[in-house]
Amino acid sequence: MSLSVGDIAPVAYLRINEAYLEKTNEDRVSLPPQIPPLLDGKWEEVENSAGGNNIGNMLTHTPPPSPSYASQGVAPIIVATKRGRRGVWYSISNVFVPHIHSPSIETECKECWEEVRRECGNDVNSGAPNPFSQEKLDEFHLDLMNVSHVNVYLSSMAYFPTINAVMYGIFGSSPPTRACVSVDLQAPQRVCLDIMAFSDTDRRARHSLHVQSVSYWAPANIGPYSQSITVSVSPTALSDNSETFCVEIKIDRQWMFVSGQIGLIPRNMTMPDPPSVAREIALALQHADRVSSATMDGLAISAHSKIIHSAIVWMVDVGAVLRVNCAWAAAGKVLQRPVVV
Repeated sequence: MSLSVGDIAPVAYLRINEAYLEKTNEDRVSLPPQIPPLLDGKWEEVENSAGGNNIGNMLTHTPPPSPSYASQGVAPIIVATKRGRRGVWYSISNVFVPHIHSPSIETECKECWEEVRRECGNDVNSGAPNPFSQEKLDEFHLDLMNVSHVNVYLSSMAYFPTINAVMYGIFGSSPPTRACVSVDLQAPQRVCLDIMAFSDTDRRARHSLHVQSVSYWAPANIGPYSQSITVSVSPTALSDNSETFCVEIKIDRQWMFVSGQIGLIPRNMTMPDPPSVAREIALALQHADRVSSATMDGLAISAHSKIIHSAIVWMVDVGAVLRVNCAWAAAGKVLQRPVVV
């Protein structure tokens, strides 16, 4: 077996130097290959809950997007970049390039990440003002490798390949989890970022899961991100003002982020055909559950300690809200896990 460095993570190759075929015993029972169902039984219940007749006359397909602010003559609300810290967690939201000097979307993406880098204190020679003193930055121990999760907002999904190419060049074998959606940004901005970073010098506290092969159980990665990131919070990493966080994580002091999931069919990486909002919802929830379960199994984390703290649902049209609410209620029952939102 050999190990090489892939685009995102180390990849193992198994080479068979010698092999031969042996005729099997004709009396042996030959079983045909079993293809697992697209949805487990519990997630079929969720699909039925999201698509049942008791919901009324709701959407059965993905509708066209709602009119943009620009088409309605209404300017979106511009929110300045915000920063926050609680215990060992550090967040930066609404990161964008305030003055775009280049028409290149690649340059804009890179400048957004440079803004994040400056906020994290990694670009000390940039000359950009920073709201935190150097003493505080040293206390945070932050750089881009401390980023655990990122939300990427694009004005058009046509820029998806570009943001992937930029992130390929920024992160190594352990990129953060990511959710990437198309939203109505204030022109001329085309990219906006939210990040959540973990402030600790012990990099062994951070574990990632990559799904890079096509299978039946969950979709493969379609970009430079981890399917999950798990951070183990050591007691020494908790600051004096983090009692609330201690209470929330006192079970095992481990936090898991799961990347955004859409209703892809894992075996062929396509969307359901015919289109079905209910099936997309059930598949997305099943993917997230399988990724988190595989991560917990790999780290020997007890399933009984699993608490869902929050989930963000992005929809093309608000008409699907009722379906999502019904699916979420059904998912809480089948998972039998407490949910804190």
